[in-house]
Amino acid sequence: PTPTEEDIEKFVNADKVLSSPLTRALQTCLIGLEGHKTLTDKGVRLHRQLREVKNRIGWDALGKETGEKIPVRIASCLTEEAKARAEELKDLTPEEVKKLTSVEIDLNDTFSHWWDPDRDTKSEISERITDIMHTLRYCDEETIICTGHSLFFREICRAYIGGGHKTIPQKLGKKEKKEREVIKKQQKTKEYNGWAATEFPQALIKRKLNNGACLMANFDFSSDQPEKWEIASAKLMFGSKFKSEKKAKEDKELEEKVYEKLQSEGQIPEDKNVVSPA
Repeated sequence: PTPTEEDIEKFVNADKVLSSPLTRALQTCLIGLEGHKTLTDKGVRLHRQLREVKNRIGWDALGKETGEKIPVRIASCLTEEAKARAEELKDLTPEEVKKLTSVEIDLNDTFSHWWDPDRDTKSEISERITDIMHTLRYCDEETIICTGHSLFFREICRAYIGGGHKTIPQKLGKKEKKEREVIKKQQKTKEYNGWAATEFPQALIKRKLNNGACLMANFDFSSDQPEKWEIASAKLMFGSKFKSEKKAKEDKELEEKVYEKLQSEGQIPEDKNVVSPA
């Protein structure tokens, strides 16, 4: 689907900006939205649930700092990157770094340890998705820019394209175990109708977006039952594309090799959680 002038106008006039606290996402936010009126006037609010899915290795899904140290790290990393890639990043001067990081950053829920060193389980991902969706549904703003990560955004698409998302219980009581199995079975046998069954939304469910890609998703929150919320339509903006299947396959093969090497060296314990690698 091709974005319309109305779609672009919505982006330009967005009411709020949210970002994952992970360094690369916040850097993307500050650089990619430089000059955006909402970012300039209102700043960006961090949200821990927007962080990337932690897979079997996933070191880039681990945080380094909390609270007031996050903006300091962002400025430091941008400065180091500018020095390391001086020829390529001539415009990223010390003055530009200072300008980029002068934006107001609402640290929100990042003052405590906001990342998990262990691999995310399906229940944890499900709970995070539910949390961020309730944030979007019940905030006052209409159009929100979220800067985050391809794996987590793909999980949101899987949950809300076609509707029917239910939070998977994390507790391991007899009742919860039974409920978990029912929900997982529903996820595997989910049926898609109408728009959700067409090629593009199915690609959003199965494929990863390229770094820096921009996806516009329109959510239908009209029901008072969260499991009936759904993505009603979606478009890729500004020439954004999916990662090629060849590149995705190469990345997965590389991760498998790195994982096997680290596990053979005893750096990674036997993994009992069940989440597909990137």
